[in-house]
Amino acid sequence: MSVISRGTSGVSTLITKGAPEAVLERCVGVPPEARAALDAEVAAGTTYGRPSIAAAATASSAGEYFPQA
Repeated sequence: MSVISRGTSGVSTLITKGAPEAVLERCVGVPPEARAALDAEVAAGTTYGRPSIAAAATASSAGEYFPQA
């Protein structure tokens, strides 16, 4: 699920939550080491029966938009 919050300053923030794999797939600029660490955390949680959920956010300047929000 994603929502866009438009601030009074003209900045919009896209906030996304969902399955870690789906959220991470849409993130750009994540270093390979961080991606591997996140994958390991999700795998460890799954092993112990803990559900995982991820959230991510990004902001844009006035006039920009989120093409696949």
